[in-house]
Amino acid sequence: MAAVASESSHRVAVVGASLGGLAAANVLSQLGFTVHVFERSHTTFEAKGHGLGYVDVGLWEELRGVQMIRRGKQASRAQGAFYYGDLWRFLYEGLPRGTVRLSHTIQSLGNNTARPCVNGEVYDMAVIADGGWSGLRHHFTKKAPSYSGYVVWRGNVDAIHVPGFEAFGVFKEGHLDTIALPLTTDDGRTSIMIGFFLATPEAEIVRPETGTGRHTTEPGHNSDAASHRRCVPEWLLPLYRKKFAGHAGGELVRLMEAVIEHGKMAPHPQFEFGTDAVTAGRCVMVGDAAHMASPRTAVGAHTAILDAMALKAAFSSLEPFSESIARGREDVIDTALAMYSAGGVQRAQELHYRSLQVGQQFLPRQGEAVSPSLLLGREEIR
Repeated sequence: MAAVASESSHRVAVVGASLGGLAAANVLSQLGFTVHVFERSHTTFEAKGHGLGYVDVGLWEELRGVQMIRRGKQASRAQGAFYYGDLWRFLYEGLPRGTVRLSHTIQSLGNNTARPCVNGEVYDMAVIADGGWSGLRHHFTKKAPSYSGYVVWRGNVDAIHVPGFEAFGVFKEGHLDTIALPLTTDDGRTSIMIGFFLATPEAEIVRPETGTGRHTTEPGHNSDAASHRRCVPEWLLPLYRKKFAGHAGGELVRLMEAVIEHGKMAPHPQFEFGTDAVTAGRCVMVGDAAHMASPRTAVGAHTAILDAMALKAAFSSLEPFSESIARGREDVIDTALAMYSAGGVQRAQELHYRSLQVGQQFLPRQGEAVSPSLLLGREEIR
């Protein structure tokens, strides 16, 4: 993190310290606001998350104003999929020291969104970036996430456990779908990600509670493999073998076996959401709080970065913030958020539509999804 910045008289509270929250915090800090980021997790996120499907390196560098270095070189996708924790750190390091305040669960913005009250203090503006299960979304809309009809069993394993593996890509078997990608981290580790997209009845999933954070409850990158194996149902590997043994010369099954035995694997029920409002008073909603989408759109995190850059553009289209305040233009925040609003809603709804379209390929063409365990005869489970 950079040195402690001088305090501006105008302050912004950002609720949520995942990628969307930190991206917004970076641009608002650059604009001259004093920014406080409140995060419910007790720890930072350098060792959490999975790979991102798409990263526009140039856009991230524009947001930070610095070059993105990966393993000592200019960052590029040719080095493998980007690790969430490394990208989180890239944004975290762009903020003044002390900006992010851990162990703060924010459950209210007070009674007046024109003067948002966060953690007992009144702020000039609030950015809501508390994730897809936002506890503050009700200030903006009555809409809620809806279940997509499928679960992604997602995991990864150190590449040493699958020597010579090169069967990267997407493989399909009817409406079942699997993907394998290389994942590199800045500290030199190389692992392999796997995803298994599986239509599943809603009665068999656990719907996250309001306020749940995607990266605050996930086991750490170095968690014990045995704890992950206990989360894998007995039908998963036999079903995967049955459906994908004939693909890539058996390499996909070899990868899945290694992930279950030596890595980590967890279910991720997919939900979709596209907000119909992103502003309320002097509050603005960004990232997963405003738009949840299938990982196969590959642009969920990218859209959160676009949200932050759009905030920057809205404020930058006005005269410099410090000059506006010096001239007594206290309406500059309201004007900028009004300019941001239409584009913010459009991005959320376009991503939602794209996610709905992408998700159709994982659902049965006729009838509802059946229990995954019923895709196997019980006698096949060993």
